[in-house]
Amino acid sequence: MGWPMSKSANAEEEIARVDNPNIRLYKVERNASKAPLETVAGRWLPANRYSVKDFSAVAWYFGAALETEIGVPIGLILSEVGGTLANNWTSEKTLDSHPNIQKYRDRYAQLEADYPAEIAKWEANRKINPQAKKPHEPG
Repeated sequence: MGWPMSKSANAEEEIARVDNPNIRLYKVERNASKAPLETVAGRWLPANRYSVKDFSAVAWYFGAALETEIGVPIGLILSEVGGTLANNWTSEKTLDSHPNIQKYRDRYAQLEADYPAEIAKWEANRKINPQAKKPHEPG
């Protein structure tokens, strides 16, 4: 989840207390792709007040509780983009296995099909209104 520690309750106080060498944080660098990727960019950092500030609060509190409970080193991997649809993170095979979501997939396919026309309208409108906002790409 994309809610960072810096926006959590008592953020300054909570962040200042973080110093746990048994927890490592890995934040995947954003790289949009329509196909699954074999590798990702990012790096492991020890959990401290600098590394946890922009890390997911949900992931941090879960990992800290887990490390306390089981007493072994923990690695937390964060790969998130706030506001994205679940289908962007789910395989086609899995999506195909759930017929109750077909209407949403159909809607998304229509948005993708309509996008080039939306861009053409925007480009024409920009000649009249240079501050016209570009349509968001589906997904």
